[in-house]
Amino acid sequence: HRRFFTVTGSRIKDAQSAVAERQFQLEQLYGLLFGADDDHTIVRPPASIPSAAPLSDDEIIEIAKTQRRSGAKFTSLWQGDWNAHFNSASEADSSLVFTLAFYTKDSQQLDRLFRASGLMRPKWDERHGDQTYGAMTIEKALSKVTRQYEPRRSKNRLQSLSVEPSRTELPEIIVVGTQLRDLTDKVIAALRDANTPPYIFMRGGTKVRIIRDEKGNPIIEPLDRYRLRQRIAEVANFFALRKGEGGEYVKVSTVPPLFIAENVLAQPAWTGPPLAGVTRAPILRRDGTICTQPGYDRFSQLMYCPDPSLDLVPIPEFPNSEEVQACIDLLLDVLSDFPFADKASRANALALLFTLLMRPVITGHIPLAIVDAPMQGTGKTLLVKAVGTIALGGVSSESIPAKNNEDEWRKKVTSILLSGSLFVLLDNIPDNTTIDSPVLAALLTSDEWSDRLLGKNSSVRLPANVVWAATGNNLKVTGDMPRRSYSIRLDANAERPWKREGFKVPDLERHVAEQRGNLLSAALTIIRAWYTHGRPEANVPTLGSFGEWARTIGSVLSFAGVQGFLENLEQTQSVQDQTNAEWGAFFEAWWEIFGDQGITADHICRQILATDVLLHGDEAPFSQVLPDQLLLHKDRGEGALKRSIGHNLSRLAGRIFNGRKLTDAGMIKNRHVRKWRLEEVNSSPNSAVYTSGA
Repeated sequence: HRRFFTVTGSRIKDAQSAVAERQFQLEQLYGLLFGADDDHTIVRPPASIPSAAPLSDDEIIEIAKTQRRSGAKFTSLWQGDWNAHFNSASEADSSLVFTLAFYTKDSQQLDRLFRASGLMRPKWDERHGDQTYGAMTIEKALSKVTRQYEPRRSKNRLQSLSVEPSRTELPEIIVVGTQLRDLTDKVIAALRDANTPPYIFMRGGTKVRIIRDEKGNPIIEPLDRYRLRQRIAEVANFFALRKGEGGEYVKVSTVPPLFIAENVLAQPAWTGPPLAGVTRAPILRRDGTICTQPGYDRFSQLMYCPDPSLDLVPIPEFPNSEEVQACIDLLLDVLSDFPFADKASRANALALLFTLLMRPVITGHIPLAIVDAPMQGTGKTLLVKAVGTIALGGVSSESIPAKNNEDEWRKKVTSILLSGSLFVLLDNIPDNTTIDSPVLAALLTSDEWSDRLLGKNSSVRLPANVVWAATGNNLKVTGDMPRRSYSIRLDANAERPWKREGFKVPDLERHVAEQRGNLLSAALTIIRAWYTHGRPEANVPTLGSFGEWARTIGSVLSFAGVQGFLENLEQTQSVQDQTNAEWGAFFEAWWEIFGDQGITADHICRQILATDVLLHGDEAPFSQVLPDQLLLHKDRGEGALKRSIGHNLSRLAGRIFNGRKLTDAGMIKNRHVRKWRLEEVNSSPNSAVYTSGA
């Protein structure tokens, strides 16, 4: 291998100062100093390297002259005119030989060609040691020029360019000479024929597929043009046409162009089967049958992708009462170590399990399950994860967005629904947090969710079929949330609940994972038995818009002998609905001061600020009972407080607190200021009577 190195020292007088390669002189100097040692023999390239495609002298000259970029320069050198290109004839010699060496690696042919050129002169045959100048020039060119010219393939060799497809049974699609609509129709036909069993689905107006992530969990992935092209390449063989010998066209293998995938994605006419979600548990159908066959279930529109490790115990076709009792005992053993505050909380925990399994047959809405405790370490998250693992193989945990950040709530909800998650846990919500998101409240009573896709101008509509749970310490709900949630309360009655010992199941997470097949089969057996026994209905508490859910889950629990479902509903709603309590106290103070007078937000604001300086609590009722929404703005000045009062009174108009209804008392003429009044409900016979919890 040749290397460049620098030698420092004094230059001999009259020696050449030009920098140039002088390998021959270096070898002579080396031999003079160190002798001709075999260990230091310089390896030279062979005098002749066989050419892969031999060309005649005339062919080489003709090809070199006709090259678009270098032909003119080669022609000048070949004719001996080097002055326009180089500073010396030696440089021109090297350039010409280097060019010729690209076309032939035969040293004799190179020598013959140079002698025929206009650059030939006596120096070519001058000897420098054991080699001539010409031989040294050719040797250098052959050592440097490693590429070899390859003649253009003749048209009759095009057939050899096309490799036979590995799957010849696939349809053939030629991508040239065809209208885009016709080409698209052929590709869609190939995709449709290959979509049994389904590979491409429709979800929220978007074409999607199901893949497994690095942990082996099935996830829904939208198809972009690259992912769709990958699928298109799997379902058809694509060819281009090239003109062959005699003018006929020959098929040559090619790849599907991206524009085809783009056009297929844009076609509204072709869709795959609708996809409601992906589940890792057998699918309950509306007729009570249970689909245990992996794959797409067209009745529920769910894809069943069981975990490879799931060993599901067979579910009886017609379970009897003894089997039902054994199954409920098995499930209660899993919950036996959790310190439920009451029997309603235990029943509600089982309700969460059956809700996850029966979600495909409940067409109505599902309330939020709130799992809370006085302090950390009580087992809230463990309980939800155990239930989620039994039903679905796991649960997706999410953090709650910052308070009053409804835009983040919206983005989070859309992202979760796009992913196809069937169960989401809002985990470890900060202590004493008040859950009052209008976005979450709206989602819980919606059949579909519509939102703009992040970073795009298009919107998406998705089924709102997710089951939600939240965990935290002493959680509170306000606004619409008390009517859209149910409580699972844990209380260990211990100063350090995380130090408890003596559990019946010491390692619950491992137990649930190992016994999932038995536990899942037990829950499905109970559900199957309820169906085969005629779906007997139980008398259960009502919960607003969630009547179907309450009747279905409550009836299954009652059938299994589990009592207490939703019996803590009224208690937990009154405790958790902090807003109603705060505003109730505020309007009670209002009534004491103003009675049924019509007053403005400005009047209320001045009354609050005036009584705030009084010392006695009974003389300053407003300053003692301001709701958080008003207290937040009181210290920001009169203007901020007045605007907050007006906004909240407009929001609460028509609500009843302590038997008195907040009503609009009309506008003050010439001031465009609204007045508000409290009316006792019985004083207006034409008024609609309803409570704040309705």
